[in-house]
Amino acid sequence: MNEELDFELEAECLHCDHTEQIYVRERDYDSWHNGNLIQDVMPYLSAEQRELMISGTCDKCWKEFFPDYEGEV
Repeated sequence: MNEELDFELEAECLHCDHTEQIYVRERDYDSWHNGNLIQDVMPYLSAEQRELMISGTCDKCWKEFFPDYEGEV
């Protein structure tokens, strides 16, 4: 099923001036806000985009805060 990404989000890093437009399916966004795991309902987003949505931390800042972290964001 290849549905259109019909919902636009503006995600902003709380630690720097990085802002990113992220497009998702509105039903996936609603599902996430109703308690489902973001990686389960939006696997088409990168780990970096999901982290920005969850914690408000962009990839650059994440790497500054956790320079020795080797796992996926």
